[in-house]
Amino acid sequence: MKDVDREKMFEMIKDHLLHEMEEISNTAFEIFMRIVKPEDKGKIIEMLHSENKVYRKASIRALGNVLNLDDKNIIIEMLNDKDKEIRWEAVETFVRLVNPADRDKINEMLSSENNVCSRVAAIKALGKIIKHNDRDKIIKLLSDENRAVREYALKVFVNIIKPEDRDMILKILQDKDEENDIRVDAVNAFRKIAKREDHAIILRILQEEDDYIAKATTRIFADIVTDEDKDDILDMLDNTNKYVRIAAIRALRKIAKTDDINKLKEMTLDDEETVRQTAIYAYSDVTKNLFGIDGIINLLYDNDFDIQESASEILPTIVKPEDRDKIINMLSNRRDHCVREAAVVALGKIAKHEDIRTILDILHSDKNVSQAAVTTLEKIAKHEDSEYLLDDLSKKAQGWSEKQRNCFRALSLLDKRFYCPY
Repeated sequence: MKDVDREKMFEMIKDHLLHEMEEISNTAFEIFMRIVKPEDKGKIIEMLHSENKVYRKASIRALGNVLNLDDKNIIIEMLNDKDKEIRWEAVETFVRLVNPADRDKINEMLSSENNVCSRVAAIKALGKIIKHNDRDKIIKLLSDENRAVREYALKVFVNIIKPEDRDMILKILQDKDEENDIRVDAVNAFRKIAKREDHAIILRILQEEDDYIAKATTRIFADIVTDEDKDDILDMLDNTNKYVRIAAIRALRKIAKTDDINKLKEMTLDDEETVRQTAIYAYSDVTKNLFGIDGIINLLYDNDFDIQESASEILPTIVKPEDRDKIINMLSNRRDHCVREAAVVALGKIAKHEDIRTILDILHSDKNVSQAAVTTLEKIAKHEDSEYLLDDLSKKAQGWSEKQRNCFRALSLLDKRFYCPY
């Protein structure tokens, strides 16, 4: 592209950043990020000092692509911008540019008591180049007066946590005066160091803490259980607290054997919807692990629609070419469209060119699964099929029924694939 043409494009895209239509403005923003080059640095810095917020935002993001790694003072200045959104854009750009040579600058920014964005940028940047001897700095920030500083310090601390930090993390986790988002981060930190011996404290958190914290804690129990905890898990399934039941279901999913299937099935009938959905996922997953594709196919015939749906999502992820006959057999089920739809999607994963007639028949005969058939047909059709396929589909696409609309959709997709690939 000639320099003069590029200059015009730069100005044109810059103008479109201010377009009143959001879609056009957003597209211009994306193009602007792609076309900026180091030689545009002067123009970008000029935009950085504009009164227009859109220009400042675009220029900060763009500077991350054109600045030298040693030239970060421009971004640091923008941490003081009058607009909060711009300040946070500056935080992200600074973190993207930081390298180990900036450690002294980061330490200086950490001590900037009057600029929260500067301190947060320094914390996030420190997390990128963290060393063992940075632990004391981060630990000190965990008790800072500012919420954002505590939050981002904890996010960094999660990556350097040690077992001996257990009591400190539990203190944050159980501090009801602390922000819930920070307490959840403490739950995630505790999850990294929790041991089987923490069974009792986890159970207490599940039963005594508010919903937000208890819900986040349900995953920890499954991390620490072993086969020896089976009796305790089964007892927990009868607990009146829904979070205890959810934690128990997730734990049982981890260690389940064949004789646990019925108990998981029983939990899919729980009165609490969140417990029920957790149990459905566990029941389907354990069935897959223990019985493979045959078990999942059986679940597709279950009377519970949610279990059918769960199984239909799993089937395409585990089907193999050698399962073709089982899938074709499922297609003969004319009464249950959920079974047929799952079979069509699964066939799409393993279908070969020789299955094209089968897919066409499905497309023409069953409106309930014809959309899945369209996707599979597009995948396996070859150029030599184009003439008869397009002729067949054009005849069947005349009308407004759902089946005819799907034939038209298939016709459009194949026409584009064969004759208008671009």
